Amino acid sequence: MMLRRSPPSIRRQDGFRHASHGVRLARAKQRGATMVEYALLIIAIMVLAAGAYRELGKRTRLNGDKASAELDKK
Repeated sequence: MMLRRSPPSIRRQDGFRHASHGVRLARAKQRGATMVEYALLIIAIMVLAAGAYRELGKRTRLNGDKASAELDKK
C-alpha cells in the first residue's frame, strides 16, 4: 500500500497545514495575548523607573543643597 502525500496546494508552509480554522484562530489569539502581557510588563517597568527617577532626583537635589551650604560656610 502506497502512502499518498497531500497536493502542494493544500500544504502550507506556516506550520498550520493540518490545523483546522478554529485551531489556527486559537493559536493567533494566544500570540496576541502574549503581546498584551509584554505591553503590560513594559508599562509596569516604566512606572517603576519613573518613581525611581523622581526619588533619585529628590535625593540628588538635597545632597546638592547640603554640599552648596557647606561650601558657602567656608
